[in-house]
Formats: sequence, structure tokens, C-alpha cells
Amino acid sequence: MTSPQSAPNYVVHRDAVDTVDTIANVDRRSGMNMSGYEKANIQVIPSSTSAAPAVAVYWWSAFEEAWIQEHIAIAKSSPGAGVGYEFTVECNHRIMFVAITAIVADNATVLVAGIPAGNG
Repeated sequence: MTSPQSAPNYVVHRDAVDTVDTIANVDRRSGMNMSGYEKANIQVIPSSTSAAPAVAVYWWSAFEEAWIQEHIAIAKSSPGAGVGYEFTVECNHRIMFVAITAIVADNATVLVAGIPAGNG
């Protein structure tokens, strides 16, 4: 499991992902440990001008021993082929996983930076 640094310093969460994730096959160790952070800044960077990655954010449930979504799913589509994008979520000290839900071509990298409790 990876841990973030405080914004504006980003850590690679997922590198060069070229296939759509099947969340049921992703284990806890693939998550980003957001302990100590209230918010997470997430950057999705396509590898080429033709890549158009879409993502969804999942949270680890120790009770279920599985990834679960928010009641209203946190999902983002690509703003366009080859265009990187960023968004912020309230992670509230949880373990999160940013899944690739669509990738048209090539691959994408996902980076995360945390906003510590009381700073955002």
C-alpha cells in the first residue's frame, strides 16, 4: 500500500495502466492509505494524445473486505483525448483506490496528494 505526500507533492498511485480495472480482483494492498488526510487531490494523466481515461474512486471496507463506492459514486470521465485532469475528494483518512473504468488507447498514470486534517 502506498501513502501520499502533502499537496502540492504528488505520489504515483497507479502507473501506466492500460486496461480497465475489475474492482473485485483488486486487493487492499493496491490502495492509497489516506490516514492523516481529509482530502485527496487526484491527477489523471494520459500517456498520449489519443488516451482518454475515465476513473472511479473506491474505499476499502474492512467489514466487507472489499472495495466499496460512495452512495453517489465518485466517477470522472476524460475531458478529451490526451487531456490530463484533476479533481479533489473528501477521503477522510480512509484507504482509497482510483480505478480505471475506461481507457480508449495507450495508458494513464494516476497521482495523489493529500491535504492534511485541518488544512483544507
